[in-house]
Amino acid sequence: MAIKVLAIAEQKGGKLSNVSFELISVAKTVGGELMTACLAESADGIAGELASHGGGKVLAVSDPALKYYNDESYAR
Repeated sequence: MAIKVLAIAEQKGGKLSNVSFELISVAKTVGGELMTACLAESADGIAGELASHGGGKVLAVSDPALKYYNDESYAR
């Protein structure tokens, strides 16, 4: 069975944090299939940046409710 790794990128104000790139690097050392998720008010630009930095398959979730962190928005 192939290993699957999910990395969840951290962003603030549409800008990826450095820890997101560190997370991708560590996830690559695990091996297997890498998927990176980004959740933001507008995730398209972030998704492109993750893809260009080797984030594997990128899942972009855009929703105005994700502009500011709110645990209820993430739980839905």
